[in-house]
Amino acid sequence: AVASGGPAGREARRAATPALPPTGTFLEMPATLAQLELRVVCASCLLKAGEERAEPWEEAAEAAEASEVPGVGPVVSPFVTVEVFGGAFAEVRGASARNERSPRRGATFHFEAEAHSNKGEASGAEWRSSSLASNGLCAFWPKEEAVCVVSASHSELAIVWVGVWTTRLGRATLLAYEAFPLALCRSGWRTICLRGRGGRRARFCNLLVHAQARMVPNPYYRGMGTVEGVVHSIFGTVGK
Repeated sequence: AVASGGPAGREARRAATPALPPTGTFLEMPATLAQLELRVVCASCLLKAGEERAEPWEEAAEAAEASEVPGVGPVVSPFVTVEVFGGAFAEVRGASARNERSPRRGATFHFEAEAHSNKGEASGAEWRSSSLASNGLCAFWPKEEAVCVVSASHSELAIVWVGVWTTRLGRATLLAYEAFPLALCRSGWRTICLRGRGGRRARFCNLLVHAQARMVPNPYYRGMGTVEGVVHSIFGTVGK
């Protein structure tokens, strides 16, 4: 029996506690990447700026009746952003991107997205679709403007974040979002049930996408050692 008090008891409890794993451990870059190609097709019944529309069982009767009334805010002009975080390497870019960018780590640091125009563009941190003018009831994006490719070294650690926004008074305002693990994504037509800004499911608010999951060779894999792994984790560059 282990003593419960005194210095001897504390020493015994400390000895019985399992050791924590060492800090500063870096993930190895694998030879293949998990890749998910997402085509944003359409969205239905999007929330307006400042609107909340939760499921009936999440609200009181009075609030549920009030949520049946359509929002009185201005008509939204939605656009979609996709981000990915987690693992030794994670990035998202447009499917038609011609320029090669340096990979950015998605494990610890959060990199702010670059400024984009209304045309679908991409960076290592965030992809943004085109914006649809005054169409929040049944928004539809052209195929060539709404396709992105998510790549990650460790799909079991990568989280894909999808947000629907509108521009209000010159600033981007979040309407709805959802986040899901990359490892759970499967190919085919998928409906993403979106959440309001408060984190609750938004009734009837959905995003239809077509997903294609695959494994591809890792172009950044160079059999990195410890030093190269540290440099890649901090600066997002890979030595040749």
